[in-house]
Amino acid sequence: YAYWDKFAKICTSGWGSTRLYGRTVQEKDVINRSEVERIFTQDVIQQKGYLRKNVDLNKVNENQYAILISLTYNAGIGNLKSTRILPAINSGKSPSEVSAIIKDSLTTSRGAVVGGLVRRRKEESEFFLIPPIIRENKDAITIG
Repeated sequence: YAYWDKFAKICTSGWGSTRLYGRTVQEKDVINRSEVERIFTQDVIQQKGYLRKNVDLNKVNENQYAILISLTYNAGIGNLKSTRILPAINSGKSPSEVSAIIKDSLTTSRGAVVGGLVRRRKEESEFFLIPPIIRENKDAITIG
């Protein structure tokens, strides 16, 4: 079922999608789980495409890339563009500097600070600093 996001003042469906079948989600929309997963996968592919074009992926590890996908999916490409996050990464800022920028970015909706967004950015900024797990088969890890 579609649901109303009281902070963003928009209907969302599934795992936060605001678009359904090429149009804005409406409260009456109903989709099944396989459709939710299909739309989510399409959305994430779009976010990854944006990141591949706009971030030097050689400057991030697996965990950092996951956080960038999360930020892009949850805040939207347009909102991410308005932050200092990607320029900080591309200019070679340290992970701790980028983490601090993440923590202070994208915490408002329609001008009001939202506790859930503050909490999410804090968690994402902390995860950004965790080194990825070293795996024996490095070929199994693909960023991008």
